[in-house]
Amino acid sequence: VRKLKAVLSSNGKAEGLITVQHQSFTDFILGQGDKPLFKIDYLSDKCLDCMQKGLHFNMANLRTSHKPTKQQIESFQISEELIYSCQFWSIHLTDEPTHLSHKTKVREVLYRHFLSWLEVIILKEMLHVGHNCMQELLVWASQEQVCDR
Repeated sequence: VRKLKAVLSSNGKAEGLITVQHQSFTDFILGQGDKPLFKIDYLSDKCLDCMQKGLHFNMANLRTSHKPTKQQIESFQISEELIYSCQFWSIHLTDEPTHLSHKTKVREVLYRHFLSWLEVIILKEMLHVGHNCMQELLVWASQEQVCDR
């Protein structure tokens, strides 16, 4: 990412978010009209799909719902892809054009997997991320434009 810093930025962490700095770069990559240079799926779709597949009841196989021990927190393992998805799905959602399929996927993730997502956020000690995701979700939900995909 450093070599492309004129058009991309990152938060500096190995597992961090990468964002496009200039719309012209996105336009270049996606091309004009019906035939883009590259087909790039929406990152929010990928994150939501990953969460739908990877999140499940009792993610850490805890015997009690009381506060997890330090050992349980340290031993909790999930894929980097799922961690990234749990962290950044709402940011990608607000950065992309809103589509009808997004609403369906968001509804599905929130209804079926919200508590599992919250468990990941807590066990990975990312409460600030959970708060930010909910704020981003409120911004996204307040948008009125939904375009066809």
